[in-house]
Amino acid sequence: MSEALNPATFDVAEMFLGISYPTEVVLFYTDHGVAYEMHQVEQELVAAIRREDVEAEKAAEARKAELSARAAKHRYEFHLRGQSRDNRAAARNRVLAEYPATHDFLGREVANPDADEMYANLTWSLYIEKVVRPDGAVLVAPDEATVKIIRGNAPDSECAKVETAIRGFSEGVKDGFELLAQEHD
Repeated sequence: MSEALNPATFDVAEMFLGISYPTEVVLFYTDHGVAYEMHQVEQELVAAIRREDVEAEKAAEARKAELSARAAKHRYEFHLRGQSRDNRAAARNRVLAEYPATHDFLGREVANPDADEMYANLTWSLYIEKVVRPDGAVLVAPDEATVKIIRGNAPDSECAKVETAIRGFSEGVKDGFELLAQEHD
């Protein structure tokens, strides 16, 4: 920068000093069987309440507590942090470099499941700061290969929770900036 800093000029990098990105912790369960059993017991509980069967209600509540304790052994914490546009674009560009877009005879882009999978894995690895195991052990910044294993084996509902949190960062930041603009008008 050739000009000396004065009240009329500034270094654009200063705009981004000290900024923060949103964070969120997503509880992530991995035991499909316990989840399904919990669903069944909940249905039994609802039926017992409707029948006003106090004994069946107590039994279902006890079973739910037991399943909850079992599920805790398979509950992980995914610590997520929002990302800059540049980081998100770099992930997209990496996918496009490996899987260039192709088009059909009408000029529409043809879906590529491999590219979609790579993008999803890269996105998760970008946003996940760490995963905390139930015993407190920590996996810091899982790479794309690790995320692929997680996504390939985890229940769909748990993957959806992470994806919703990731999308929520952009939506929440956008809404927050709109509210800030209203506050300052």
